[in-house]
Amino acid sequence: MAIDVGLDSAIVPCGSYLFKVKLNDNSTAPLSLLAQSPLLEIRDFALFRPTQVLGPNINNRTLPKTTLLREPLPTEDGFDLEQPFGFRSGDYIKVTPRTGGPVYGVIDTIEDATVTLLDSLMPLPSPSPDPFLLGAEPIEVVNLAVRPTPTPAPNATPTPVPTPTALGADPVTSFVVGNPEGLSQGDRIIFPTLPGQPVVTICSSSNADCDKDNSGANRYPGIELLPSGTGANADDLRYQITVANNIPGVDMTQLIQSRMASERFVPFEKVQNRVVGNTNTTVKFQLGDVGGFQPGQVVRVTHKDDSLNGRYEYGLIRSGGVNTSARTLELTAPLVDAPEQGARVEIVELNTNAFGRVSPSLSYSTGNILSSPVLRGNSQQVYIQHGNSLFELRYDDNTSFRDVANYLVLQSARLDQSNLSLSALSRSTPLALSNDKLITVDSDPTGKTGIFLNRILLPLSPTSERLNDFFAIRSPNSLGDVPNRAETRPILFGSTPNFVLFGGGNGVVYKLHKDIAW
Repeated sequence: MAIDVGLDSAIVPCGSYLFKVKLNDNSTAPLSLLAQSPLLEIRDFALFRPTQVLGPNINNRTLPKTTLLREPLPTEDGFDLEQPFGFRSGDYIKVTPRTGGPVYGVIDTIEDATVTLLDSLMPLPSPSPDPFLLGAEPIEVVNLAVRPTPTPAPNATPTPVPTPTALGADPVTSFVVGNPEGLSQGDRIIFPTLPGQPVVTICSSSNADCDKDNSGANRYPGIELLPSGTGANADDLRYQITVANNIPGVDMTQLIQSRMASERFVPFEKVQNRVVGNTNTTVKFQLGDVGGFQPGQVVRVTHKDDSLNGRYEYGLIRSGGVNTSARTLELTAPLVDAPEQGARVEIVELNTNAFGRVSPSLSYSTGNILSSPVLRGNSQQVYIQHGNSLFELRYDDNTSFRDVANYLVLQSARLDQSNLSLSALSRSTPLALSNDKLITVDSDPTGKTGIFLNRILLPLSPTSERLNDFFAIRSPNSLGDVPNRAETRPILFGSTPNFVLFGGGNGVVYKLHKDIAW
């Protein structure tokens, strides 16, 4: 049982019931039952609806992937594709051989499944092995990636050529890409593999950071189709993108050159649902594009791993909170953390069928509650895990305790999508933290998805998703079986408890920070 000294009451589970008992510890009167709650069941479970993901390349076509055929034998000048659908002339492609690094090329023509390259795959190893390709190598379109400029010799190190800056002009960085369909001048793009994941703006006639001279009247075009060079390739055209190099302390040209010299591949994405700018607050923040966002929608902000409050936070867009010209969203209530540059923002459809209030008309569960009740410490709420569901009841009011309960379907039940998981008998007990979080463990009785350590925001809300973060334990034992039972409860550890210990049920003890994203 859990005891609240202030209310002189105890919360006791039995079967699928939860009882509130008057202790009367300061008198000779017997104990008395104040209220009982039978609301610890979810009988009907609707399939979990995923979030609406906006971007980052929502305006671009899906870039295809396939493999090379073995017959005819592929060469550095052309090959046949296992699945040619979606590949187009002018696409910049990446092939990953069995040995050595990836190689790149540009599709000149594609007829049926036969691809002819504009030049040849590069950069080839020197000396090139024979045969270089055997077939079945992965190939994919990587149009949104920096291409070496100019095309190097087979044994050369690809390095983009710095763009000379006009006298008095703002610093810019130019680079050649594949087909930039879906991109427009003024769009923001992000480089997810470069240090700090920098976000830059493609130059346009209205971008004052792209001046060619002091007057500001002559500005760099953001997307150009230019000749590749001289000689045999003089008629070949290449798309060049120019971006403003105005991030304090960041030299985009140097960052791209360093990465190209070591990995020969620098991808980028169009920013759609990512946070940009440096003036974001917990209520108002700027996105690359706010198309698709509307007032009244619930959004999920996915922080980077260095957020001390977990990866996910949720908010409601207020009336008039979508500013299309400034590309900002404004919420009705502040988040805990201000979204940092690069954080993702998605629209969430509320899962009211999988998470909400349980009605008193539901039949009682036949399973026994194996977890102990846990009080939040504010003389208001009690939490108990019944199966793979977490229930929250108000116990300071007898009527509320009897008639109302919020619940949250835990992670393994969401993944398993069955009533078996909802009614599974868990041996774990929730751990309530002092910073409006709760840690609990749920397990999949089918043994398919393992055990999950969940960190949940409190209090539960019937109108928004509150599952904050989870840590999946999927390591098999010596027999190859995935752990399917959580036998231990999480405990706080340390003199200033910042860590949670948990026995995973598979012979491993896990130590995770109670606040920092897992």
